[in-house]
Amino acid sequence: KPLGSKWLIVEPKPLVNFSTSCTRIEAMLRSVALLWTLSTISSFGNSLAITGGRSTLRETTFIRGRAVVEDSVEANLRQNVSEGEVHFDFPTIHDDPEKDPFMTYVQDKDLVVCACAKCGSTSLYYYLYQHLFGHEWNYSGFPWVQVVTSDRWEGAIEKIADLDRQTEIMDHAFSFGVIRDPMERLVSAWKSKVSCDDWAFNTDVEDRTWFVQNLRKLQGMPEDLSIECLSLEDFAESISNVHLLGRERFLDRHFLPQDLGCFYRFGPERWTKVVKISEVESFGALEERLGHADVQGPSLSHSSEGQVEVSAKSAELLRNITAKEYEVFGEHLSASASAIVPDTKVLLRLG
Repeated sequence: KPLGSKWLIVEPKPLVNFSTSCTRIEAMLRSVALLWTLSTISSFGNSLAITGGRSTLRETTFIRGRAVVEDSVEANLRQNVSEGEVHFDFPTIHDDPEKDPFMTYVQDKDLVVCACAKCGSTSLYYYLYQHLFGHEWNYSGFPWVQVVTSDRWEGAIEKIADLDRQTEIMDHAFSFGVIRDPMERLVSAWKSKVSCDDWAFNTDVEDRTWFVQNLRKLQGMPEDLSIECLSLEDFAESISNVHLLGRERFLDRHFLPQDLGCFYRFGPERWTKVVKISEVESFGALEERLGHADVQGPSLSHSSEGQVEVSAKSAELLRNITAKEYEVFGEHLSASASAIVPDTKVLLRLG
């Protein structure tokens, strides 16, 4: 009975060949049981140890390839989820064309652009719209500027979902991806979507409860509408739990690791340019592609700055969660190390 799962009952049909040996039947049943055990354990990413014929779990698990020691709370979380106490049925952002950031293609310019949520996507698409149409985005309300399939873009941008066509386009197009320091981005997402300090950060209080409950469901926890917001530490622990369960690909786009968004099919090495939104000088090649000589870069006027206090525990959780992103995007982030330091108040651009 692995990890609290239900017993696997095998009821073989009557055998036509009665000469089949008991040894062969026993071997078949052992193989089925072993496959069941391995599939159950591998689905949670734990390391398996076989001792004296019994399967046991070591106290080490992995967050996106990085070993992390589980505490009792996380172990209990796994046990609860493995017992199927909460129904789990989530799409990924790639199942929704309006939320999927990739692939956004400007055929007239043979240009692919992409920016994750909380990486400066709003600024990037305002900038792109102004360069394509010769005037600023003058709409308000939904559909927002990021919904490039809306009539407001007048067909200037195409969303490509087919892998074969994406591959063909990436082989010849100028591709421009925007990223952000991973730890700083998660703190920005926390303040924007689930922080209790909405008076200080202009948090999205209208949708905040939905974001909180969504995180609870991903952790295998029941809905609790009395929990309407999260501290930074609680948020970091929630995201960590989702990673421990191997469910990070189901996170909302604001919390989704950057390598699972714009770069989930084509790593940064396949892109012409991968930059941070604040690196104005890096937009020169994009300006040239769009037919403009002046390098101004996107405006960051819609973002804000604010102080965030980061505890040692929060910093460690954030560091573990984002380790894979720093590995994937290391050379593109080396210009400025993360501003997240334990037990300090840091001034961040939080847009």
